Amino acid sequence: MTIRSKLRVVFLLFGFLPLSVMAAVASQSGLGTSREFYNTIAAALTATCLAGLLEPGVIGRWLFSKQISQMQAFCRAVKEGQYDSSLAVPNEMGSGQGENELVSLMRDMNWMMHRIKTNSAELQKAIARLTLSKKEIQLQKVALEEVNEAQQAMQRQLQEKTDALTDAVSKIRGLLDNAGQGFLSIGEDLKVEGEYSAECVLIFSQEIEQQWLPGLLYPQDQGQQAFLEALFKKLFSEADAYQQEAYFSLLPEEIMVDESLIHLSYKWLPRLDEANRQEMLVILTDVSAQKNMEKKMQAERDVLSMVVKAATHRQEFHKLMSEYEVFCTRELQTALTAPEAACKKINAIFRSIHTWKGAFGQMGMLRMMAKLHDMEEDLARLRECGDAVTEEDLGACFTRYTSDCMLSWLQEEAGQLQAILGTEFFREEEMILIENEKLLNLEDKIKRKLSPCKAKELVCELRKLRHRSLAEMLSVYPEYLRELAMRQGKELTEMSIEGDVFIDPERHRPFIKSLVHVFRNAVAHGLETPEERLLQEKPLGGRIYCQIEEQNNRVLLRIGDDGRGMDTTLLKKRAVAQRLCTQSEAELLSEEEALLLIFADGFSSAELPDALSGRGVGLSAVKKEVESLDGRIQVLTQSGGGSEFLFSFPLQTEDIQELSLTSPWSERVVEKAAQLLKEEYQLEVKQRIRKGQIAEGDLPLREISAFMEMTGAFSGRVVFSADAKAAVYLAETASRRAAYEEAESSWTDSVLGEFLNHAVGGAVREWRELEEELELGAPAVIRAQNAAVRYLDADIFSWELHTEAGMVQLHMVFFRGKEGEADGACAGCR
Repeated sequence: MTIRSKLRVVFLLFGFLPLSVMAAVASQSGLGTSREFYNTIAAALTATCLAGLLEPGVIGRWLFSKQISQMQAFCRAVKEGQYDSSLAVPNEMGSGQGENELVSLMRDMNWMMHRIKTNSAELQKAIARLTLSKKEIQLQKVALEEVNEAQQAMQRQLQEKTDALTDAVSKIRGLLDNAGQGFLSIGEDLKVEGEYSAECVLIFSQEIEQQWLPGLLYPQDQGQQAFLEALFKKLFSEADAYQQEAYFSLLPEEIMVDESLIHLSYKWLPRLDEANRQEMLVILTDVSAQKNMEKKMQAERDVLSMVVKAATHRQEFHKLMSEYEVFCTRELQTALTAPEAACKKINAIFRSIHTWKGAFGQMGMLRMMAKLHDMEEDLARLRECGDAVTEEDLGACFTRYTSDCMLSWLQEEAGQLQAILGTEFFREEEMILIENEKLLNLEDKIKRKLSPCKAKELVCELRKLRHRSLAEMLSVYPEYLRELAMRQGKELTEMSIEGDVFIDPERHRPFIKSLVHVFRNAVAHGLETPEERLLQEKPLGGRIYCQIEEQNNRVLLRIGDDGRGMDTTLLKKRAVAQRLCTQSEAELLSEEEALLLIFADGFSSAELPDALSGRGVGLSAVKKEVESLDGRIQVLTQSGGGSEFLFSFPLQTEDIQELSLTSPWSERVVEKAAQLLKEEYQLEVKQRIRKGQIAEGDLPLREISAFMEMTGAFSGRVVFSADAKAAVYLAETASRRAAYEEAESSWTDSVLGEFLNHAVGGAVREWRELEEELELGAPAVIRAQNAAVRYLDADIFSWELHTEAGMVQLHMVFFRGKEGEADGACAGCR
């Protein structure tokens, strides 16, 4: 029963029922018209109202008190966590529409309790999981804190290292910026990377980031740019390290920037980026000051060369000086005042000046030669005017070149000679007076300042000034031997000395002194007494002779006698007796080896020592001195016919022997190249043109060029440059011969490199003096249109070979050697 139904019952019971009763009573009693009745009704109504006022409490207690109490107890149980509690729900199920709301509520609360209980279990499980997760999180938190602490320490270390690295980079940049060198790097696009040293800005007078390197190095030279672009392309694409080295050698080593000479060197940088890009480091060094110093040193070397030539060719030098003085004071004035046309006078004077220039050049007087060359240039300009030249033009020219001016050039050179050789050098033309100490000082200076090749030549000439006649040095022995023979009771005819060479007395004097033992033994043991000689039908007077000759830069000295000779059997016995060898060893000795026993230390053929012999040290001293000269000894003897000693030793010491090349090396290579073209490729050279020698500058190249390095005897490069048509012809000919098929470009490059290899290698093999002295690099081939290569410090000889297939060029480039180089490779070696 719903609360509404119950309230309806209450209303009927406490409202309408009393009134109905009263109305019924009133109608039975007839009180309907009575005032009291109405009062009664009023009282009833009042009572009904009062009952209505009191009804909620009463009704509530009647209706809800039990359920509410149950629900309160239920709520307390839930509050205390007693999820097993439940409400006793009255069974008031009716039609489904009249159930008490509180009962329905209680039913819902029981359902809610069931859900709470169910969810509580799940919640407990979730809490357990959360508790476990919390513990794991706590552990992870601790681990994270440890990791964070370690990371903080690592970050601190990283920051310290970063600071140190930044400081190091800053120091390195400071070092690079203050190293006096420019450092820049390029990639395959040949553009300068953003990082480069401050010196680069000073060298190029601009910021160079993203500048194209060939254009930066040669801003006005399209040919050099084309060559460099092709060369770098080859370098970045070449994988073979050996071939790459050949291309490296073609990179320019020196360039001129404004008026400064810049030296270049190159290094590969390690590949560090993800793209694995290849980069090259270029190092630039301003060597202008160094070159100026080298020029000063070269001037000193030129002076030394002049001094040596003047000292070794003193008479020619004095004659040249006196003749030049006559030319300046008389002949030049006579030529200027001759009754001839001005053009003929210029031609005559020009020829004379050209001759004088060559004469002074031969004497090593290069400054004098340079002055005359300037004068020759001025006269050459006048000659170009031909018949238009006038006496006024001639007079104007020689106001600059007066006799006093031209003589002053010679006086400057003479002053340098006097400062080094002394005033005595100029006193008498037929006699040279130079202190030995000055010669030694000059020799030391030459060794320090000149390259080995040039020093060899000059020291060799200079030492000849100190050389003395070997015959003269031996001339002290004849008188000594006559006296010695007299004391021995022997007769000796005049000792003869035949032939002569000039030797260094300082080097050979100990050997000459040691020969006293040879001469003394010849008298003491070699020559017989007059009686013995008479019995042998020999002249009473014994003969001792010396013969001197020079063969292949070696001195051959023969000292012999016509005495009794030596008995090798007796020599072996004496050696065994003196314990120099055993009997078995002596028996194995050949005749020649037995004769050499006399040079053993301690050997003596005398029974007892006397004033002349018997100590066994004489000839061993001779052997020691000969070996110190890198010499050899040979002994010849004949029983009753005498003995002969042959001494052989170098005329010059090894440190000054010269490398002599019998014909120009360059011509030999050209001859070999022309021979190869004809024999291997059936290509006749119709015309061969030798271009003039140049000291430096651009070397124009044809379409395809092969380069080969030369080191050793001289330092240089051979360049073989051909038209594309000629190169293709060579490749096709080689292809038919080898039955080889390959891409045209690669095959042509290979053939050109192989041709150069055969030409230069063949020339080396035919030239024995160079076969072990010259090393050749691998050929490197470059393709470029309108290209040129520049050499600043080299002598270049060029040839053009004209053939039916096109023109080929051969260039021989000889680098001027830097003094002090270990290999001594220099222009003077050629």
